[in-house]
Amino acid sequence: MAMIDKSDSSAVVVIGSGAGGGTLANELCQKGIKVVLLEAGKRETTDSF
Repeated sequence: MAMIDKSDSSAVVVIGSGAGGGTLANELCQKGIKVVLLEAGKRETTDSF
């Protein structure tokens, strides 16, 4: 997982990983934009996927 500094004003925060938010986050990442994607629910680990 990448770390983004709190003072980094170039990062985009997308709230919700549904159809719209997930697609938007993917498109931004493919263009090289730093994205933080927030979703409600418990925290998942790489082992739980």
